[in-house]
Amino acid sequence: MGRFKITQEDDSVRRVAYLDEVQDIADDTDELLGDVGELQGDLSQVKTDYLAHTKNIMPHEFQDLKNDKTYKYGFQISEEGNPQLIFKEVEDV
Repeated sequence: MGRFKITQEDDSVRRVAYLDEVQDIADDTDELLGDVGELQGDLSQVKTDYLAHTKNIMPHEFQDLKNDKTYKYGFQISEEGNPQLIFKEVEDV
């Protein structure tokens, strides 16, 4: 089967493409658009997680390996304007 040739002439410029090449480009474009959509979803989730993290006064955790306890911690500014490290033990759920 021969290749189907597509030509377009416009303002003395001749463009030539073959149907199978155009279809390959269309397929690649569809795949790329799908990837972009997936990345947008991932970015949206990262943004949501980041905003939740910044709003949480104690967003981090650490483990006391000696006593097998887990603590949440964060930072705050005291009434006197001094930075403070705050923490509390995580309750078992």
